[in-house]
Amino acid sequence: PGMDTASRLPPPPLADSRSSERRFRWWPWLLPTLAVVLAIGMAWIANIEPLGPGSTTVGPSGIRFSSPSPPPRIAARSVDALGASGTVLRIPVTPGMRFTYQVTIRNDGIVPVEIIDVRSGSEPDQVTRHIVAAQPNTRGGTLENNVEPFRPFTLSPGHEARLVIEVGVADDACVTGPGAISWWFEPVSFRVFGFPLFARSQDVETRTQIELVGRGPGC
Repeated sequence: PGMDTASRLPPPPLADSRSSERRFRWWPWLLPTLAVVLAIGMAWIANIEPLGPGSTTVGPSGIRFSSPSPPPRIAARSVDALGASGTVLRIPVTPGMRFTYQVTIRNDGIVPVEIIDVRSGSEPDQVTRHIVAAQPNTRGGTLENNVEPFRPFTLSPGHEARLVIEVGVADDACVTGPGAISWWFEPVSFRVFGFPLFARSQDVETRTQIELVGRGPGC
């Protein structure tokens, strides 16, 4: 009699129900794990301070007065004490005085940030200061004088930006003594990765203290 010699494929193995159950047990842990990772990331972003001083500092020649005319004389001195070193610029107060100065900041972090504002509200009724122009996103040591009107820009890791800050003094400002109105930091608002949810503010040291001195007409 004839014999069927055709090879036959073995039947597929039955699914191991125990293996499926083991894989299924991981799903309840997935969402909590993702939540923990997200919480750690948000905590890191909430505490990140990636900005630092740039490679140049403000000197008397960097102050530009639009009023008064002629401009007041600026007294400059160097300081190196209490862990801080830099320059102190003392500017006599006059009613309605307005001037600009330039500072540089650097992104020392590992992620890009979007610079969205530089503004101080410490003495809003007497002295205001805010950013009016910038030269964004250049590598340290290559900054030039070609600045442009300010608009938000991205500052990459390892890059610097030049910021032009305008200061306005009220007509009736009162400055009671040396250092009564002064600043050593610039309050820079930024977004990590440019996301509105990750908006933060950081006081960036500039290594230059600007002091307004003298008694204004409002005293």
